[in-house]
Amino acid sequence: MLLLALTAFQFRTILSLSNRVVEVGKLPFDAAFPLFLTLPVVVLNLVWAVAPEIQYDAANYHLAIPKSYLESGGFVNIPYLFQSYYTHFVEMMFLFPMALHGQTVAKLLSFILSLVAGCCVYSLGKETFNNRVGCWAAAYFYTTPIVSWLSGTAYADNISAMFLAATLLAFVKWYKAPSSNGWIPVIGALAGMTVAVKMNAAFGILVVIAIVCWNARRVSVWRVALFITLIFAIALPWFMLTYHWTGNPVFPTFNGFFKSPLWPQDNTLLNSNAFGTGTSIGSLARLPFRFVFNTDRFGEASPRGSAGLALLLAFPFSIALLAQERRTAALLGTFAVFLLSWTYTFQYIRYFVSIMPLVCVLASAAVLSLNTNIISSTVSRICLAVGLIMQFPTLPVQFWNIPERFPVRLALGLETREHFLDRALMGYPAVSYLNKKVKPGDRVIGVGVEQTRLYLDAPLETLAGSTLVSTLNSVAAMPPDQRLHRILLAGGFRYIFVTRAALQDSLEKYPYLRDEFLTRFTMPLFMDKNTLVYLLVSPREPAKVGDDGRD
Repeated sequence: MLLLALTAFQFRTILSLSNRVVEVGKLPFDAAFPLFLTLPVVVLNLVWAVAPEIQYDAANYHLAIPKSYLESGGFVNIPYLFQSYYTHFVEMMFLFPMALHGQTVAKLLSFILSLVAGCCVYSLGKETFNNRVGCWAAAYFYTTPIVSWLSGTAYADNISAMFLAATLLAFVKWYKAPSSNGWIPVIGALAGMTVAVKMNAAFGILVVIAIVCWNARRVSVWRVALFITLIFAIALPWFMLTYHWTGNPVFPTFNGFFKSPLWPQDNTLLNSNAFGTGTSIGSLARLPFRFVFNTDRFGEASPRGSAGLALLLAFPFSIALLAQERRTAALLGTFAVFLLSWTYTFQYIRYFVSIMPLVCVLASAAVLSLNTNIISSTVSRICLAVGLIMQFPTLPVQFWNIPERFPVRLALGLETREHFLDRALMGYPAVSYLNKKVKPGDRVIGVGVEQTRLYLDAPLETLAGSTLVSTLNSVAAMPPDQRLHRILLAGGFRYIFVTRAALQDSLEKYPYLRDEFLTRFTMPLFMDKNTLVYLLVSPREPAKVGDDGRD
């Protein structure tokens, strides 16, 4: 209904399309060439988009939390999973297609919006510079390995990049024609959606907000007030819901200030210290090179080269664009503010994707717009083409989950979804077994199995995702005795679902994984090469062996 209503607003535009003549084949070869190279990547991304979700964050909360909302018929507080408080605007975008026909529709929506993000990059490059810059920028963006990887899964980063690119596009249109103040509320609405999707994307709209407010007298105060109101009206509700549940609108960050009882009262940004290259002057100077050639420093499973080449071209070479047009200064300022904010907060590769559309535009423009003769123009285009092709080899390396890298057999219908999940998602066979056993009200203790949350029918609670009010957090320091057993049973826990690696290296904070507890208070139900499932039983109840081959 919402989409139909929005389409109705464009009725006049749709009617006018019949009066336009679209000239096919008029795109110059050097502009069409990068788009042609992008087409195979689109097909490969579609192959992953139609596959069942197996990536960690998507299965742990991007899709699992909307699934919980659907099962509950409304918003529900999930205090045992701190990632549930990251559920904002984009997860609601996934909720509706999941209600229609499950996770596949949500993944296809993510795939389509990644393509829309590429279109926004093209339009931003064309509007700011020219058609050629737009084509190269869109190709560089979509073939960036991390962007391609995100296109086939239900993550929020590409959607955040789409909204930020659309915000900057609307801003450039207004900046080119200051009298067209109708763009002001559009910029505000898009900026609000950008922040509602991902909080760190707000770094990309600070310069836009500053320029619009600086021009308040010329634009009119009421339009600027509407602009600010739209940003807050769209973004704020998602943070207010988190505040209602936790007492911290940006939980768990900045909890030293908000002091939510669900989290330690400090302002650390989770594990941000584990990534990046530091914030010294020398580190900042080497950042573009490290980001491109040592990308493994910026993510858990980010192979070298997965960030693409765009940042190395945009920084510092795009500074030369300042001499061309004044609107370039606003975009360069946006890029600089985002880069510095990202550097001093959380140097994580996925958190950089939001600004990647602008980076690709500036990188392409820096190479294409500064040529003085035919020879330099030809050489620059050849270098751009070589750089674009060099981004391709890193793409399959990112898909380590299956030996063949891309599930082509599944996409062609030659493999069932169950068989694919059995071999691609660690712990899925145990989940299939548990789903036959669990009853309403049963809860599962998990260790190292968060990636299966989407597929498990019972609530899964893990210490790694817990808050301070979680039962598992309160028992982490307890001895493995009968009191621990009683507390777990009182909390509704009936099963322990653990990886073999965690069991072999069980730490003191997992008293329920110690041999003396497992021997006295549990009964093994299921085991395979990766995972085990135990049933919590009375210490007097004799252990029994199941009658199926895997019990």
